Amino acid sequence: MITTAHGKNWLVYDGYTFYFRYRMRVGQKWVCTNFPRCKAFLCVNDHYDVIDCLIDHSHFKRILQLCPDVRLIKISNKKHCGWNTMGIAFFPILSEDGSDMGSYHTPEMQGVWRLITLSNGKSQMLYHGYTYFKLYKTRNLMRWSCTNYPRCKAYLCADDELNIKITQNEHNHRNKRLHKTVDGTYFKI
Repeated sequence: MITTAHGKNWLVYDGYTFYFRYRMRVGQKWVCTNFPRCKAFLCVNDHYDVIDCLIDHSHFKRILQLCPDVRLIKISNKKHCGWNTMGIAFFPILSEDGSDMGSYHTPEMQGVWRLITLSNGKSQMLYHGYTYFKLYKTRNLMRWSCTNYPRCKAYLCADDELNIKITQNEHNHRNKRLHKTVDGTYFKI
């Protein structure tokens, strides 16, 4: 069982998330967090042992990331996500395919954003191995779009202190490999 950033309790089973629906005579019924669009469910006893299930999901697994205060949030296609006010991304504990990556990772891992300078002098944001450029600024948020824009619609929205507020991080391409030069700039391979 995990607790989300909004204080909700979820069960994670095979990389998918479920929320409590109702008590049954022999336990509890938990349904997929995409219910009613997804009909997957778990029936568990009071010790959270699965006694019945339907795990034919109609969607991909969520990417779960660990907040510094040990609460989990979801990052998924076209969903808003909460970030800490320090501008540092949460530390991932599950990979995109839902497999366990171990415990906390250092800020050098892919779960952390950072600003990089390319060899041509342009600044870009690096997040989860993908690069983003500043597309436009609204009154209080800056929109960073994937560098494959307009072919790729992935984006991030951040405030002036670069605290990420909104993300749509579903890319339709592989990330480009970056090489760091001696002077600290990057170029794409």
